[in-house]
Amino acid sequence: MVARVLRGRHCRICLALAIAIALGGATFTPYRFQEIFHQNAAAVVRLRATILHGERFGSAFLVHPNGTLVTAAASVFGASALHLVDTFGNALAVELVASDQASGVAVLRAPSSGSIPVARLGRSARLRRGDWLVGVAYAAGSAPEAIAGCISAITGVEGGGRVFTIDAATDAGGPFFNVDGEVVAVSIGLKGARRARAIPIDDVRDFIVTAMRAPASAAADAGRGQ
Repeated sequence: MVARVLRGRHCRICLALAIAIALGGATFTPYRFQEIFHQNAAAVVRLRATILHGERFGSAFLVHPNGTLVTAAASVFGASALHLVDTFGNALAVELVASDQASGVAVLRAPSSGSIPVARLGRSARLRRGDWLVGVAYAAGSAPEAIAGCISAITGVEGGGRVFTIDAATDAGGPFFNVDGEVVAVSIGLKGARRARAIPIDDVRDFIVTAMRAPASAAADAGRGQ
């Protein structure tokens, strides 16, 4: 499956992607892909987790002006400290509010959202195999990158939820956007070298909303390392 990558302000345009999307009848175009990335990249931040033998990096994205962020549970597992790291290396401590190992999603709280914009949450119920999405994450280095990929498989999980396999290798914790620039899935890790496993946003919406309203310090001990 062909993907096109945006790294910071640099874009590698792939004509094959545009042709594949056009033939598939999707509404993504190269211009729209760039637009989605540039409108939403600032909502995605780099997450650093301090663990027993060093550090682990992942991604997170802001979902509320009160500083609530969503990431992957794998990114915070076993962490003794969590920080958001900007492009200059400056770090901001964040608290773990709740971690749901069943779904693979975790919720964090920053003391302030600062200048980070809020990512809009969409609906994932109508997503099907073959639908194109744009993943944004900090796969490597200090600049976000975006990869377009389609949903190649949908599997059921215990409890009635779904897991998407998306042909776009994005870092754990990064959001997937639909053509309207709304978050419709959360990457929870890679499946092989070139695919991501992602949870549909509808499956974790209640968990996110409940955690968003909870005091961070009260829930952190219960959620950390689960």
